[in-house]
Amino acid sequence: MEKAKICLAVIDDAGAAAPLTALAGRLAGRVFVAAIDAPEAAVNAEKAWLISTGGAGAAAAVGAVTRLLEELAPELVITGAGRDSRMLAAHCAAALRTSALTDADELTPEPGAIAARRLVYGGGAYKSVRAAYPAVICAGPSLAGAAAEAAPCAVLEEIRASLPEGMELTGRAEKSVVKVGLGAAKIVLGLGRGVKDAANVERAAAFAARIGAELGCTRPVAEDEGLLPRERYIGVSGAVIKPALYIAAGISGQIQHMAGVNSSGVIIAINKDKQAAIFENCDYGVVGDMMEVLDALDEKLS
Repeated sequence: MEKAKICLAVIDDAGAAAPLTALAGRLAGRVFVAAIDAPEAAVNAEKAWLISTGGAGAAAAVGAVTRLLEELAPELVITGAGRDSRMLAAHCAAALRTSALTDADELTPEPGAIAARRLVYGGGAYKSVRAAYPAVICAGPSLAGAAAEAAPCAVLEEIRASLPEGMELTGRAEKSVVKVGLGAAKIVLGLGRGVKDAANVERAAAFAARIGAELGCTRPVAEDEGLLPRERYIGVSGAVIKPALYIAAGISGQIQHMAGVNSSGVIIAINKDKQAAIFENCDYGVVGDMMEVLDALDEKLS
């Protein structure tokens, strides 16, 4: 296995720093970090640069990151899978005259290239690809969220954030975001259309709290019905999770949703339709009304 010579990990989320830099160390001989508004991300690297944007956001650091690319000339650039990480990966790829490879869940260095496996078709299949250096990779959740040790960098330098030539920041507006812990949750209770109304959501939330579960949902529950915030939507264009236990309550099991949960350790499905697709993709299935089943479980636990 022939490693890349240099890898730059561009990190805008301190929580992903340890796994991303550990991954970089497995793929390259020398690892450097560009930490955006996250001094805690300066780990597992020969040197780290802290880019403080003053609250302007990751886009304001693009110019500084692309200058680091010119200085280091890395064969490999790694980012996480979040929205800002993907934006940064796109700019890095443009600067290196290549394209970014997203949602990678397996990476193997080869002579002059990186071999990767990634999800395609809404999470219904895997595709094996080979990207010649220089390569830009957005690590999927299974890589970006893996447990890893974090050794602080001995060398940390602060540099000014800057936009690339031709780009101007004209304004910034705060977005109301509900902070959720789906990515780190060991147990997740997912709610589908079977939840029906806000009163049932409250009952399900109480059950989730009893078992120490984070509450998630399908896209229709968040976007069509508005019963839960968008941040709790699990699926191919929402959160991708890998809890030890996932309870799918009132969820039909469409491929777009299963793409977000197929790395779960154990999946328990509850659905009153015995023909629901979810029963083909679970470890245990219960045919029944989701609220009746959750209430029965809650009674047993109490």
